[in-house]
Amino acid sequence: MKYVSFFLLLTFTSLSAKNIGITSKKWTGRLGDNIFYVNKCLMLSYKYNLDFYYRPFDLSDNFVIHTSYPVLTEEIEEKFKKKIVVQHEIHLAHMLKNPAIDDTLFIVNFDAQTSQHFTTFSKKNHDFKSHIKKLWSPVNVEKLQTLQIPKNIISVAIHVRKGSFIDGPLESKSDDPNNPIKTVKHRYQPRYISDRRFPEKFPPDKFYIDAVQLLSETLHHQPLYVYVFTDYAHPQIIVEYYKQRVNLPNIIWAEREPTAHYKDSVIEDLYNMSQFDCIIRPDSYFSRTAELVGNPKIVLYPLGHEWKESTLSIKKIGIKKYGEL
Repeated sequence: MKYVSFFLLLTFTSLSAKNIGITSKKWTGRLGDNIFYVNKCLMLSYKYNLDFYYRPFDLSDNFVIHTSYPVLTEEIEEKFKKKIVVQHEIHLAHMLKNPAIDDTLFIVNFDAQTSQHFTTFSKKNHDFKSHIKKLWSPVNVEKLQTLQIPKNIISVAIHVRKGSFIDGPLESKSDDPNNPIKTVKHRYQPRYISDRRFPEKFPPDKFYIDAVQLLSETLHHQPLYVYVFTDYAHPQIIVEYYKQRVNLPNIIWAEREPTAHYKDSVIEDLYNMSQFDCIIRPDSYFSRTAELVGNPKIVLYPLGHEWKESTLSIKKIGIKKYGEL
């Protein structure tokens, strides 16, 4: 299936009659990583009028995309005489200018560089963004345990990553010596320290506390319903601690009950998170997907970080305003 703007159609219309496709590699990352990886491929498919071939991944059969594109089977893959790995969009564009190119399958790397970030591109291409929102809608919403979010109050979803399950442990020490939220212990030798490698994906608790206070100030301390989504085994400890540190009477706090494994609730969490009026998120592809497929009015996220010995801090809290509340 091809989606292409008029300008790109003029540039790449000759490709439409050729056997040229684009796809992702097999990837074993978490759900959010897989979704953004596929979105990157879809963006390149859209921009250059290439047939997109869908490579299923763990849990992808829960979404509309599972039946929206041809699946890349071995039989289909064998029909392409050439398979070229794409590491940079510039190289892809250069190769597509060759009039002799045909029978080629472009395989995009997970970390392939593009001229625009996917989120920036989707904001400027509303038809494409609408299409993406549909693709990542759950197939059977009625079978999910959806949250009963209060309608008479501004709702806020917080996505707190604590390095559980397949992530590595966190190193950063809290700015508060009385913080009851303990570092997650792992049974295996970690491949890396999560917050050292991805500091803004695993921001410290102070970021979330400051973000709730900032959001409340931005909204003139209107009543807020704040719901915590987390991979931490004891979410009630996070809620009680944040409630104490934020210390604002206009906020009702709640949390999702813990599950044995993130797969047990990940589809429901993604859908439920997307239904809130506001999202406070780390630099996580999971909650960024919730931002993309939902219609939040305000999103807060980390902007810049610094380490002082073993303590991580966020330099600035970014705010995106999509509408009024």
